[in-house]
Amino acid sequence: MDLEKMMEEYKKCVGICSQIDYSNKKTINENNKAVTKMYSILNNIKNTNEENIQYFYQLLDDELAGKWFSHQLLELFIVDSKVEKKALTIIKKLSKKELGEKYWLKDYKNKKKQKT
Repeated sequence: MDLEKMMEEYKKCVGICSQIDYSNKKTINENNKAVTKMYSILNNIKNTNEENIQYFYQLLDDELAGKWFSHQLLELFIVDSKVEKKALTIIKKLSKKELGEKYWLKDYKNKKKQKT
């Protein structure tokens, strides 16, 4: 497994998603494929070791990729409080401008409450 190639593929998918035009069915389909690929990459990483998972944490520092990765990280992985806080900071910032992010954040907090 080449982590650098997986990281580049993930970022390529983020680039596709950032170009979506909701009035264009072709870009919607490309977006959906890219999102599926991002989850596939992360699920492959999830089934390896902690070092590989932590390698991908650097995506939180990437302005564009961090927007996607922060959500997927919290959905797929169990992370320590420091990493969770960093991911949530990105999502909270997005939630100030985007209604969907507010709903995602509310849902995340509700699910977290149910687990405790």
